[in-house]
Amino acid sequence: ALGRDGSGDADGDGAPDGDEFRAGTSPINGLSVLKAVIVAPTAGDPQILWSAVPGRTYRVQFKDDVTSPTWENLPGDVTAGSSTGMAIDDTGTGTEDRFYRVLLVD
Repeated sequence: ALGRDGSGDADGDGAPDGDEFRAGTSPINGLSVLKAVIVAPTAGDPQILWSAVPGRTYRVQFKDDVTSPTWENLPGDVTAGSSTGMAIDDTGTGTEDRFYRVLLVD
């Protein structure tokens, strides 16, 4: 037995090893991280894309004030059908700045 509890960060990327195992990223490769990319079309709703593990479920959260401690959920969790997850923010608040994060649910 290795005696590790998953709280360490072997690759120094800031994500605990246990979280990386659950997310399907490599805990020994600092470039292997769960990250999202926001595609903001000139007209229409922003799309949030992220590297995903097929069959895993993710939740996208947002906030309009980066200093706020509170995150709100976009409606509906996303179960990835491929190596890319996608959600569309159609909440239509019209705010100029919005901040997102993607959480692994299962």
